[in-house]
Amino acid sequence: MSDPILSEYWQYNFPPFFTIQPNLETRKAQLEAWSSLVLNYCKNHRIHKIDLKKALTEPPFQNVSISRGLNMDGLMIIFDDMKDKGVADWSDKSKSVVFIYWNTPEAWANLIYHWVYNSGYINSVCTLYEIVSGDETIKEPFHGLDFDVLKKSLQVLEKQGKASIMSLDDNGGVKFLG
Repeated sequence: MSDPILSEYWQYNFPPFFTIQPNLETRKAQLEAWSSLVLNYCKNHRIHKIDLKKALTEPPFQNVSISRGLNMDGLMIIFDDMKDKGVADWSDKSKSVVFIYWNTPEAWANLIYHWVYNSGYINSVCTLYEIVSGDETIKEPFHGLDFDVLKKSLQVLEKQGKASIMSLDDNGGVKFLG
């Protein structure tokens, strides 16, 4: 059974799509298509970070139906381009894991703070676990958010003076400010 997100991209069944093209104009269009595909795929599957070694063997970077897949150099080019566009970020200098921002940390921060405000949690402390896995956030778009992306989002709120991040046991927590 094919993934409906992948079937939206005609390029996904076009073998040259899996080889980074040398012509600059063609490459630009190819990278735009890859960026769109990756963002939509990750949003649909609620993926917030990708391990590059694992990605080489899985959709969307591997299309078994046409026996094609990206190589590591291709992945690096795609994710560097996405980083330049502000929709991805490397987890560290080794570039082995990439964060995918189908919502930016700023957008997540806004969604979280909106929930905090509407739920009456201003001047309250919440654990990070409560925010992304608690019963009160089940219907929120940030429920299930990757902890690293959550921390980046809370740092945005901290810079805005809307939160104070603290350590609570192993989990960590945040006090939301009005």
